[in-house]
Amino acid sequence: MLCVLMISSVLIGFVSASSSITLPTTPVTAVFTDGVNSYFDTQLKNVPAGYTVTNRVYLGWCIDRKHTMDRNTDLLVLLYSMDNLPPILEDHAWNLTMVTYILNHKQGTMEDIQDAIWYFITFVSGGYEPPGGYSAASLAMINDALTNGEGFVPGPYDVNIVILVPLRAREQLSIIEIQNPGTGTPGYWKNHPEAWPVEQITIGGVTYTKTEAINLMETSVKGDKTYTMFNALVAAKLNVMIGNDACITSVINDADAWMQTYGPVGSGVPANSDAWQSTGEQLYEQLDDYNNGLLCAPPRM
Repeated sequence: MLCVLMISSVLIGFVSASSSITLPTTPVTAVFTDGVNSYFDTQLKNVPAGYTVTNRVYLGWCIDRKHTMDRNTDLLVLLYSMDNLPPILEDHAWNLTMVTYILNHKQGTMEDIQDAIWYFITFVSGGYEPPGGYSAASLAMINDALTNGEGFVPGPYDVNIVILVPLRAREQLSIIEIQNPGTGTPGYWKNHPEAWPVEQITIGGVTYTKTEAINLMETSVKGDKTYTMFNALVAAKLNVMIGNDACITSVINDADAWMQTYGPVGSGVPANSDAWQSTGEQLYEQLDDYNNGLLCAPPRM
């Protein structure tokens, strides 16, 4: 088999790649099950609202060959980003920058990807060699990372990682994949309920459940501009919540005040009204530009 460089030649070189990731500082619950597209599926539970991660299932990968992991069992974990690494990472040879590069340049099967990850993550000197040797796909990912991965920083839409550190001793450390934020339009948010970071949202002083808000977003406007403002305002608030630049905050506050004055949604504000033409339309246009990635944050793919 073709030899590849050992991990000792590419030791730690962390680069900040997660400035927009916000994570709870208190423990959350993780449940690990066998994966198909990843080494395991990781379900997060009891995650407070308003953070980059939410209560859903993520693609998970092993970064710890020293310990085992209980499957199908609730496990309390602390979450860390590349900007805030846990102390345990200081004691071993890690290169999560290379791992992040691999997750953005996958080849082959789940096993191929995991072997390539383990090449850059080891608790013993001398690197890792799979029992049957590296596959062609694993070698391709490893050599690609060695050539191009040093200093890699995920951009908009790229895969980033969150590190899970169990509170219980002798449990395996792992990572999950998340996608870097980008702004979504009202159409994106009403068609992707799983991406909402919250289960309810307040617009113009009125709180709606996620289901209620989506139903309203799917309602035909019929000349009522409160629907137009509602849709744009929901999308803008969600875009900020998932970690996009919040340069639109003052406009969101003004649009919220507009909805409180002329709403709630369904109040029948026509396009030719003074309420819309004097203030509403200008606020909507700024929200629309933000949601479409034309201001301070890029759009989602």
